[in-house]
Amino acid sequence: MSQPCRLEYRGFHQLELVRHGGEEIRIGGQPRVLQEPPPNVASRPPVDTVQYVYATWDEKRERVKLVASTTGHETLDGEEVMRGEPAALLVGMGRPYENRPRHYHWADRPEHRTLILSRHNRKRVEWRQRLREDAAVSPGEWREVSPDMSVSFLVWGEEAARLEIEGRVRSEDAASPLLLGVGLDGAPPESADVEIAPGSRRAQAFNLKIERKFSRDEEGFHTLSLYGKTEGASWTALQGATLRYSTLG
Repeated sequence: MSQPCRLEYRGFHQLELVRHGGEEIRIGGQPRVLQEPPPNVASRPPVDTVQYVYATWDEKRERVKLVASTTGHETLDGEEVMRGEPAALLVGMGRPYENRPRHYHWADRPEHRTLILSRHNRKRVEWRQRLREDAAVSPGEWREVSPDMSVSFLVWGEEAARLEIEGRVRSEDAASPLLLGVGLDGAPPESADVEIAPGSRRAQAFNLKIERKFSRDEEGFHTLSLYGKTEGASWTALQGATLRYSTLG
């Protein structure tokens, strides 16, 4: 069920629940006016932990209040509410972090905005980054090619994430194919998504596209990374590569 609200990032330490196409939201089966200025989450819940954001009704102040909690959600009468607390409406999800003591953030750079999601009236999430320097793939087991070719994000259950990586590779007297694949959460791929045969010393272009739909049990924080593998002599891989990540919104 859609609600006329959206969870928005409003500063290093603050999230707000803003109106979107209406002024009343239903909390615990009751229509409640979403006030102006909007309610916010300005507290400091544990960092590097997925936090669900819930809207509750403050009877004393007659205002909508936001609460961040690690408690997950369940479906009740067509709405997602806090597990065991039907009067707490799920409105978003975030993963705050602290880059140094006393500097607490929900987000302050574009890549961290993949770590804030609204439950209602979702925006399409898009992130793009480029390889800062050439990355070598040495012989042996699967290895992450470069931190630049990795993206961390939050995703709702039953939502699809898309990843596209394109670039060029150049062999250095390679005698075996270069295998490239995408691994999830630190686990190397089970098989290659792209296989590039040894050729001339000239750079060869490649394009890798994957889409993965996450189940409800997989909802939350994930990392997708590009891995490389080869046998024999090393390759110089990913010259001028670009990573693009998106969700359907």
